[in-house]
Amino acid sequence: MAVLGGPDTGLELAALPALAAQVTQVDRRTTAAIKPVVGADVFTHESGIHVAGMLKDPRTYQGLDPALVGRCRRIVIGKHSGATAIAHVLGESGRDLDPDLAAAMVARVRRMAAEIKSTVTAAQLVEPYDRLRSETAGRSLAFH
Repeated sequence: MAVLGGPDTGLELAALPALAAQVTQVDRRTTAAIKPVVGADVFTHESGIHVAGMLKDPRTYQGLDPALVGRCRRIVIGKHSGATAIAHVLGESGRDLDPDLAAAMVARVRRMAAEIKSTVTAAQLVEPYDRLRSETAGRSLAFH
């Protein structure tokens, strides 16, 4: 497979993660999660500005298409996530992030991630968003 316009090497790049796993098993060592190409989290993104740039153009932060090595990119939500990442994950759950609620949602997500000391799953993200929408809908009805 040719990468960066170079000659076809004949290597099966999609086999690299499995090969790396075999090497670590034989060597009795673990592969760092952020190890280039074969690390479990190397194509995972959380940071707000990082995710925003990556969603606009994946080459911004990924010089290698993860599909070349049989992987895919993931966006996770955590204490460093911004509105763009939250909107993306909510969109995958069939919800559109209301721009008027974005700042409040970012604050809630960051607080939640800090409390649980972990990333926030899509399912965990939907519940506080739906509650926030209900709370603000009730307030806007009260003003009419």
